[in-house]
Amino acid sequence: CEASLAQYLKRHPENRSTMQCNTLVVDITNGEVLALIGGQDFKVREVNGVTYDKVHPGSAFKPFLYAAYLEHLLSTEREKKERRARMSLGSGNGVFSEPQRYDLLTGCQVSDFHNVMVPAIIGSTRDRVMTRKLINNYPELRRKSYMGIIPCTVSLASSQNSGTMWAEGQLAPPGTPEAERWRRGTDAVIEIAQRLGITSPLRQSVRLPSGETAQLQSPTVPLGFSDVSLWELSEAYLPFFNGGCRGKLTLMHSITNLKGEIVEGGTKPGCVRVLDPNVA
Repeated sequence: CEASLAQYLKRHPENRSTMQCNTLVVDITNGEVLALIGGQDFKVREVNGVTYDKVHPGSAFKPFLYAAYLEHLLSTEREKKERRARMSLGSGNGVFSEPQRYDLLTGCQVSDFHNVMVPAIIGSTRDRVMTRKLINNYPELRRKSYMGIIPCTVSLASSQNSGTMWAEGQLAPPGTPEAERWRRGTDAVIEIAQRLGITSPLRQSVRLPSGETAQLQSPTVPLGFSDVSLWELSEAYLPFFNGGCRGKLTLMHSITNLKGEIVEGGTKPGCVRVLDPNVA
């Protein structure tokens, strides 16, 4: 934290009085917290920033989108498999040849050719797009801004905003009207994030001058514009590392009584599966 703050304040010395650094180090196999830094000076700010502060997670939220997209690809492939089975049985020969196992990572690709226009405000009563927001990539030194058709692994590792939003737009069936298409994509991302452990509200609403309640910037959820805490974000990451099993962060390994008997903790809980292992 000290090194990160020093580096940041060289670029932005005007923020010296307000910048805080929070850190959470976790054993991914069991959710045990190994180190936690809730701020720099408790005399100045008497809160634990890891659990109290909620900020934009930015690209750290993108894995939830790609998990939703992988689930979509897996569901599509299973539907194809079931259709093949029905066709084979319907032909009367009763023979079904098991297709080759679907490689999710190889099959997962996104289109990252240009910026993507998404709804910024969708009227909730009339279900219409009222304003739109342009999503761009941010090129780094010596790297092309847009990369074309690329694997999901490359899009995620390179943090391609355009490819990420394109993937969200594929989570609804082809031909779905614009507002509904993005709403369904957003719903899928929010559902999977909450399933994995995000507890903060991920939707925003705005009251328009007409009195109508509208949804604000909902499709950009995968880009990390909804505030979450470092604690819940870290907890929601655990299933990615544990074969799709949901975990809980804990500051306590176990509690023993005066006889040395463990009265709480000390045993690894069973798997509460929230992701298909292939997706994880």
